[in-house]
Amino acid sequence: MRKNVGTLDATLRITAGLLGLAYSVGQMARRPYRTPWFLMAMSAMKVAEGITRFCPMLYSMGLSTREMGSMGANQRGLSTADGNSGEQRQIQKIAEDMENVLTAASRTHTQEETGNHRETEKSERYTTQTRRSKELYPTYQE
Repeated sequence: MRKNVGTLDATLRITAGLLGLAYSVGQMARRPYRTPWFLMAMSAMKVAEGITRFCPMLYSMGLSTREMGSMGANQRGLSTADGNSGEQRQIQKIAEDMENVLTAASRTHTQEETGNHRETEKSERYTTQTRRSKELYPTYQE
């Protein structure tokens, strides 16, 4: 048997299976005449699939959750010759465009700071800051 269940998927199957078994045993203890046999069987099957890391249903469909790319675009037939899907190329293009925009904006901001503004003295900066703080936070004198 080839393993076709990934680590995360196996952990989730084991957890869900044990949870289902615990619920079934609890129900069986309360009402022994109404035992949830179907739930117990399905839960036990999920625990077994998680431990052996083999799922017959995934095997019959030719799928695998073992690798990240196997359930993705490559399995659906959307991959290209170099292994990148169209979605990945589109995301890459958008990221490059954003990088270009941010680089251009930072260049413009740097040019404004260095070339266009005159240097002010410390005292002039202080009076400007004091004036601004008085405008923002007015004090009321009696």
